[in-house]
Amino acid sequence: MSGTTEKEEIARQSLARLHLFRPTSLLQLATSIKNLQSYHISHMPHDEIGMLAIDSASAFYWAERFSTEQMHNVTSEKARSKTEVAFVPALYHVLSAIQTVRVSHNPVIVLTNWALHPLSHDPIGVSPSSMLYKQHLYPFPALDGIPDLGAKVAKNAGHPLLASPFHLAHHITLSSSPPAPFPPDTPLDDALRHEAQYRKEVVGRGEVVCLVRSSGTRNARRFAFYITDEDVIVQQ
Repeated sequence: MSGTTEKEEIARQSLARLHLFRPTSLLQLATSIKNLQSYHISHMPHDEIGMLAIDSASAFYWAERFSTEQMHNVTSEKARSKTEVAFVPALYHVLSAIQTVRVSHNPVIVLTNWALHPLSHDPIGVSPSSMLYKQHLYPFPALDGIPDLGAKVAKNAGHPLLASPFHLAHHITLSSSPPAPFPPDTPLDDALRHEAQYRKEVVGRGEVVCLVRSSGTRNARRFAFYITDEDVIVQQ
């Protein structure tokens, strides 16, 4: 079997084991994960669930934020009068469902997320130029032993303060490699003329810079990887 044919066969077998779900809301996502054990038994009884990937946990952020704000107006008064259970964010149901799968199947779990709010300071002492962002989702798992960068909830938010049922093992921030800065004495006309070419070269390299933080340590590690037509190259 030639090298190309062998790679194609590996890719074919791998993709045959890939199962995709396309929910249209966080509650549908929570329900899909909650029923994963039944799906496993009926659709893939001879395979293990090696990885559960959610891309992206922020996919329904704006719609859920609007719904949450609307529900706060309705439930906060009922919660204060104790006539109704306070509103629970849909994301909490997603995390609870993930925790059930963690306990029952122990897969590798990957949660992707948007980077919306850059931090104005460095709370863990990495460097002033670190790629750190404030968490915009609530509740969301955080690193164990690291200062909480998560979204805060106002006291009158209308639902109880909830915590994620599990911690993150690793938090990896991805960023495209920026173009090299121009020297301070570069004329404006030259900078404008060369900027497009520099950015094109950065895109052509396909370099992605990663900042890795882990639970239980304040140390952060960096690495980069390159996406080419033939391979993915990791550079420490």
